[in-house]
Amino acid sequence: MKLLLRALVLVALFTSAASALQSRLAPPRANPGREPVSTGATLLEPLIALGPLPSGALVLWEGASPPPGFVMTPWTVDVNPPPAWSAASSIPYSVVGAQSAVLAGKLYLFGGLDYFAGYRTDTRVYDPASDSWSSRASMPFAQAYGACAVVNGKAYVCGGVDGPSGVLALVQEYDPVADQWTQRASLPVALTEAAGGAAGGKLFVLGGWNGSATLDAIHAYDPSLDQWTTRRARLSPARRLAASAGLGGKLYIMGGLDSGGSLARVDVYDPSSDSIESVRPLPFKQHESVAAAIAGRIHLISGATDPGTYANALLTYNPFTDGWVQGPAPSTAHATGAIGALGGRLHVISGYAGSSTPTEHEVLEPGGPELHVIRRK
Repeated sequence: MKLLLRALVLVALFTSAASALQSRLAPPRANPGREPVSTGATLLEPLIALGPLPSGALVLWEGASPPPGFVMTPWTVDVNPPPAWSAASSIPYSVVGAQSAVLAGKLYLFGGLDYFAGYRTDTRVYDPASDSWSSRASMPFAQAYGACAVVNGKAYVCGGVDGPSGVLALVQEYDPVADQWTQRASLPVALTEAAGGAAGGKLFVLGGWNGSATLDAIHAYDPSLDQWTTRRARLSPARRLAASAGLGGKLYIMGGLDSGGSLARVDVYDPSSDSIESVRPLPFKQHESVAAAIAGRIHLISGATDPGTYANALLTYNPFTDGWVQGPAPSTAHATGAIGALGGRLHVISGYAGSSTPTEHEVLEPGGPELHVIRRK
């Protein structure tokens, strides 16, 4: 069984088990696939729930720094393969700002901007079982750089741009069973480059840009009422082109762009309490990044930095240790590319790479963490 628990007591007393463990634990070694970037030092709730641990107790820990009351030992436990990338079937055209969603085990791409063909209305679906793409009903109206999320088995594409009309308040709903698009209640304001996510049966659109100013508002959509409301919580600072991912009923907003440039800030919005808290920032400032959650972790593919360079980095966030770990990079950058998690794997498609818009479709096998053995003082 894979050891995916954040903290697990191995032995009650260090003195009685150290000799037995030495033959099974590997010494520290360089591992570029799991390079620690930053970690927190907060004792995990699962460990706290076990009650007081005796001095000398050994614990498996994912962070590169131990929590209070523990010290690192020279051992690690490597129970899973490191992260690795592979290639999958490419889409037939390059696109940036395409909206993406996972529906019934397949990855859907909606619209986007093709630098050769303009704003697209295509709906493309990727089937991992056959490693192939097919077409579905086209969007009635083109959208790119919109916020997209899934609620009750349907995808919603909100706002964005379409070229002739500029910034949009348009909301389009896609039903994969009927293969049908339906226009829904418009956003309270026209916006693009906003973060999107879903929680508790509602859709959320956070921040964005209205064509002249960066926004801080959080809008919530209830599909059962076909109605938008604006929440009291606000992003601070206002931002656009941030990566977003949902995890544990909360929405993580990572990086982005404000009036001063790129951000490393990471905020967590809790829809149930309409509140925002900040967690450990990204290792470096960035915007146009994309992200998705798999098995309790958020995997982010870095986009652009302030000088206009493209970082092309894989960063993984562990909410239990409040830490980021840098993994192997994909073969090309995927700024504002499409992203989705299918069957425990991360799929990243097309996007902008600085001097080109590749059609590459890359798949990340996340692997598992390298666990450090720590000892109770």
